[in-house]
Amino acid sequence: MPNYVPYLLLAFVAILITVVTAIRKREPFALFLHLSFAGMIYVFEVFVLVVFEAYTYYPKLSKNSFLDSMVGATFSDFFIVPSIGVLMAFYQFRWPWIIFSAAALGGVDVLFVHLGLYSHEGWTSWYTFFALLFFFSMCRIWIRKIQEGNHLFCFLAYLMFAFSTTDSTMFLMLLSGMRCMKMGIYHNPYRDDVILTVGFAFAVTLLLGSVIYATNKRRYWAAAWVIIIAGQYILYRTGHLILFVQPWIYAVAFLAFMGAATWMNVIGLKRLRAYVQKKKNYIST
Repeated sequence: MPNYVPYLLLAFVAILITVVTAIRKREPFALFLHLSFAGMIYVFEVFVLVVFEAYTYYPKLSKNSFLDSMVGATFSDFFIVPSIGVLMAFYQFRWPWIIFSAAALGGVDVLFVHLGLYSHEGWTSWYTFFALLFFFSMCRIWIRKIQEGNHLFCFLAYLMFAFSTTDSTMFLMLLSGMRCMKMGIYHNPYRDDVILTVGFAFAVTLLLGSVIYATNKRRYWAAAWVIIIAGQYILYRTGHLILFVQPWIYAVAFLAFMGAATWMNVIGLKRLRAYVQKKKNYIST
């Protein structure tokens, strides 16, 4: 059996969990929450997977071992763990279910190591178990804070939603082979590319996401676009952004990315505010 099959099965189960939760709860906000939780896990993985290289995935979907591990991480970070988090949040499962879910995914961790689909490089399955205990318990609290309209939690949830969509889109651009970024931090050029890509994605999130969250005035959005595009141009001129296609082709692709990021941020913010307003109306009645 090809290595990628178990990863695809996990992704299918995760999508099913989030979709069924959204349907049963009649709440499209479940998708927003899923992506927001994915953003939180992305931040965690930057340190554990990219900086410390604590484990390695082997889905065998890319010829490059580092990028292959990053693709494998996506199945866990973007699909399965956030979907369970959504389940915990919406149904407010208590500690027995949280422990069971963390133990089940910890068991998957052990199984993947046994099957050679994943390896530990200083990590252990016990770390997975305890990290998931913390994350799933946090998910229950997080949605309650959003329902209360807590401004800090709403803003952070929105930023994490924006980060997950922005970083995922920029990672697809990385995998396309049309460009690479380098800072000289790591000897492995792909690892170097990933850390700069994540850093730039987070900068885009903070700037564009914060502006969209704060105002619906398009001139401020346009100003954010100008700054972000200028940032790409500076990286290109200083040799930190290397293109393998004609500059105009990359420019078109990057503008398409900016348009997609803006659209997703706007839609996500509408979902968040509609959900908070819905809960406020429910409480007031």
